[in-house]
Amino acid sequence: MKTTKNFFPLILAAALFSWNPVILSAQEPMLTLPQFFPHASAFAQAPWDDLVLACPNDGANPPTFLRVTPGDEAFLWGMCPVDPVTGTANPVAAQFGSDGFLYVCDNPVPDADGKRPGRIVRIYVNEAHRPYGAEVVAFGMENPVAMAAHGGEIFVLNRLTGKEGEEQIHTVHRFQEDELGTEVKNTLDEASVVARLTYPDGAPAADGMFFGSDGTLFLVNSQAGTLETLSFNEEKKMLLRAAYLETPVCETILAAAAGEDGAIYLLDGKKNTLIALDKEKNTAIIAENVLPISDEETLSVAMVVRGESVFLAVSRMGKAEIYKIPLQK
Repeated sequence: MKTTKNFFPLILAAALFSWNPVILSAQEPMLTLPQFFPHASAFAQAPWDDLVLACPNDGANPPTFLRVTPGDEAFLWGMCPVDPVTGTANPVAAQFGSDGFLYVCDNPVPDADGKRPGRIVRIYVNEAHRPYGAEVVAFGMENPVAMAAHGGEIFVLNRLTGKEGEEQIHTVHRFQEDELGTEVKNTLDEASVVARLTYPDGAPAADGMFFGSDGTLFLVNSQAGTLETLSFNEEKKMLLRAAYLETPVCETILAAAAGEDGAIYLLDGKKNTLIALDKEKNTAIIAENVLPISDEETLSVAMVVRGESVFLAVSRMGKAEIYKIPLQK
């Protein structure tokens, strides 16, 4: 299966962190996915040159994985395993581990009792770069909203439901890549919990995470537009939680990802701009009017950086599109 292919020219003729913002006039997607892929939820850079894009099921279409080739074409890669109870899969994050396998954070729709049987699934990949099987690394998480893998370990952000009027407490869990069938009880003192995150009742809370190129773990608070870092002691328990920037550079963060060049890329949802942060925390607006959206639209965005380009998988109004923003330095 090959998708519709619509390339659009973008010329960014300035050096990173010294250019003027580019106002995009051509806002056509690089790829428009067929109608049976109405939603794209997670991007992953494969150990080879492809990108892998996760698409959840929406009741009518099965959950799938697509691969985006270096030639910017998309093909069906495999099926995403569904939860045996709900029969659904909602991959909110995906990343290849150091073992070459794909790890998926699955946050399916609630079951008949209203519980979300969130889990981490390992997708086995053979030497031909094809998926051939899957196993559950961990299961039972109440509301896993983000995942990041680094150094043979998998970190998961699990948002817990608290009592109204009390502070929110969310947990960060750590699993080894070779774990199998670990059950999460959603308590604060279980072995897999490496950090507790507290927020005032009703305040925006972290809902994303990623590792920087230097191994720093970042937390993303999309509503507040902020980044935080987590550092750990030798026992891998949280040592320090700190704001990465004194003043947020985004009003809201629709998507965030780290590049191989050490920069961090942020998509500001309010201003519709793509922003880069270098290692010294200098900022630059790379592109404006990145997506053809209006203030009234609801959309979700997954981001990944491959080589000299930022890729955005955008889901809106029942369709999924991929945008490509070159990073010409």
